[in-house]
Amino acid sequence: GGIAGVSFGIREGEVLGVVGESGSGKSTIARKLTGLVRTEGAIRLDGTPVTRMGPAYRRAVQIVFQHPDSSLNPRHTVAALLARPLRLYGGDPADIPRLLEQVRLPAEYARRYPHQLSGGEKQRVAIARAFAARPRLVICDEITAALDVSVQASVIELLLELRRAHGTAYLFITHDLNLVRQIA
Repeated sequence: GGIAGVSFGIREGEVLGVVGESGSGKSTIARKLTGLVRTEGAIRLDGTPVTRMGPAYRRAVQIVFQHPDSSLNPRHTVAALLARPLRLYGGDPADIPRLLEQVRLPAEYARRYPHQLSGGEKQRVAIARAFAARPRLVICDEITAALDVSVQASVIELLLELRRAHGTAYLFITHDLNLVRQIA
């Protein structure tokens, strides 16, 4: 089950929706763009072929996964989870309260551990972590699939707000056509 003949471009601040059923290769595309899987094909950033996914590329392209539990280390506080990308990409740990407020979480959540958060709150932490890198493209891989409908709506609203504030582009992967209509 490979993917062939897929080609697309995303401009600054644009939202590209990728819709397909399970097993159609949506997540493979996301993993290719982040270097998590190696496949054929070319990736260009600002028209320049990406030959190796070094720190500049990894900063520019961030991913948020469907299940924050698997991507948030349960032994680390929210502050530690957000401090790592800030250190990696030249941010300041003093920005943690601002990052949390930006995703509509109270600053004191920095002291909490992932198990103390709801599914929607964990997903907001994962979004904050992606934005800590000040990315140009955020890949959202089924990020609302595990959330209930009211929480889904607030996460979509948040993503659109962050896009307005930062000009960030999204590759929004989902199997939900209604969701794509709302965001892409």
